Amino acid sequence: MKFAILAVIVMSSLCAEEAVSQAFEWPGDSRAALSLSFDDGHYSQVDIGFPILRQYGIKATFYVLPFRVQKRLEAWKGALADGHEIGNHTLGHPCTGNFSWAKEDGVELEEYDLARMERELLGANDIIAQMLGIRPTTFAYPC
Repeated sequence: MKFAILAVIVMSSLCAEEAVSQAFEWPGDSRAALSLSFDDGHYSQVDIGFPILRQYGIKATFYVLPFRVQKRLEAWKGALADGHEIGNHTLGHPCTGNFSWAKEDGVELEEYDLARMERELLGANDIIAQMLGIRPTTFAYPC
């Protein structure tokens, strides 16, 4: 059954690719596009990644944890000014309790209910909006 589903997805993708190639002209000599995304808002993304992306004129989406944005706020504001997208990655980064650190940090996903997840998502959006002046419209689930 899994193989059949995969086959349908691949075939649909190939058919869609053919339809798109007939209806869409890539700019210049381009033949494809690449979407880059990073999550967690690690400091290395700010300290190392932003300068590299800027050097090559590449834009990316960063799914951030608000507490990390706060620690490098001016750099994240600069990322927005450079045209990068900021997305929501929750407040606490819940993960399965199969990871011992998730239990220790109180972010064991199995202990979440819908109300808690809603608070995590909306809370992260609110804090990001307060800090950066934008409200994320995309979300990447943690773990």
